[in-house]
Amino acid sequence: MNIFVTGGTGFIGRHLVRALIREEHFVYVLTRDKIKIEKLDNAKVIPIEGCLENPQSYRTVFDRNIDIVYHLGAIPGQKLGIKETDYQKINILGTQKLLEISRQRIKKFIFCSSINAISDDNFQDDLYGKSKLESEKLVLKETSFETIILRPAIVYGPGDINAMFLKLCQMIQRKKFFLLGSGEKIMPIIYISDLITAFLKVATISQNGQTFEIISPEIISTKEITELIARNLQVKLPKIHIPIWLARSVATLFWPIPFFFRKDPLITNHRIDILTKPKTLDGKKAQAEFNFTPQVKFADGIRITIDWYARNGFL
Repeated sequence: MNIFVTGGTGFIGRHLVRALIREEHFVYVLTRDKIKIEKLDNAKVIPIEGCLENPQSYRTVFDRNIDIVYHLGAIPGQKLGIKETDYQKINILGTQKLLEISRQRIKKFIFCSSINAISDDNFQDDLYGKSKLESEKLVLKETSFETIILRPAIVYGPGDINAMFLKLCQMIQRKKFFLLGSGEKIMPIIYISDLITAFLKVATISQNGQTFEIISPEIISTKEITELIARNLQVKLPKIHIPIWLARSVATLFWPIPFFFRKDPLITNHRIDILTKPKTLDGKKAQAEFNFTPQVKFADGIRITIDWYARNGFL
């Protein structure tokens, strides 16, 4: 098949592109930088130089008889210093333009959303999650092709250098990490290879207009996660737990940092929410509808991930 991937140079996207190559598909990858794609050195990967904000930059790709669009491109995660208008421009309007240009040209549109699209507080301090939900609404309105939405939990694995787990490992290694509250909150996670399996599986099923949460069935708390990381790094965790009210006070104090110094503070209200607030999720639908069963236990996945970090100079 001919497949168009946005966000193909990011953490998840790179793994997806490699998996599609292994399945002998021709993969067209939207990128601002062709060099990142050329490094894959595979004739079945064709870089399309452009960006989501400018549909004219990638319009001609649909002359290649594209069968499936995997839309992963977005401003990833909640980033301080990124304005609401930025999320609207890239995540929401970028999705809208891609949907419009795909009409009558493709068979299936697979959208990578996030569990952040589920909110219990109307997206307070989570512009990213809000933008993902608004994008989902646009996807589900489409009628000219099949649509499927995946909401991955917190993704980790080799190659993840911009999200939560590398920062967490580095802080634990440097003995700068302290548990917030009791640490008993269950952490929704998914290993990268399991997520890629889900992406490949939904390309082969007919489940138009469906949304699936992609999450490991493993019940593991923040405390257990940090203990396993510390064990792999051969360090001891501090026994001190920081009260959540104190952490929020510090986060509020530090929130202007990115606006003045262009650097993310170590602690933000959004990160506090990730580590302490429960979120109601259900991976059973994916298991029932397309037989998705995650295979990688966290103990194995984090060992592989930490080994990759160490070999590549991040730890």
